[in-house]
Amino acid sequence: MTNTQRLLILILAVVMVVSSGCTEKTADAASGMKSQHNNTEKNMEPGGMPTIEKQESKESKEAVIKGDFQEIDLKINASGYSPNVIIAKKDIPLRINIYAQDESHANTIVFPDFGIEKKIFPGSLGIIEILPTQEGTFKFRCPMDMVRGELIIK
Repeated sequence: MTNTQRLLILILAVVMVVSSGCTEKTADAASGMKSQHNNTEKNMEPGGMPTIEKQESKESKEAVIKGDFQEIDLKINASGYSPNVIIAKKDIPLRINIYAQDESHANTIVFPDFGIEKKIFPGSLGIIEILPTQEGTFKFRCPMDMVRGELIIK
């Protein structure tokens, strides 16, 4: 193995460690390494590198209608979005009150189908307003696409 190949492997390892820290905080490094070593072949990327996936549980919440709009509170922390599934009604303006609890790349939230990208600073409130005109499931995410959620319009 050449020095160049060793350097590339080292860079890949650093990238994997850094990116895995963006999705979740573990109690200690040993527990994170243990879960990576237990990956099976189905969780491998091409070239034999293990994938780093966070098991996301679905936490859904329905927006509450308040007069002529509907509203929901969304919290962001290092673990992700809570709730990560928002249920809203079609043709009623939706107001999403976003509270960022700590510093995380997930503090910038992207709703690609609505052309929205908003940064919420830790300890502050941000508001996104959407007029859902069609039914369906629309994704929202962090800019790195590592923390995800869904907006379901009925």
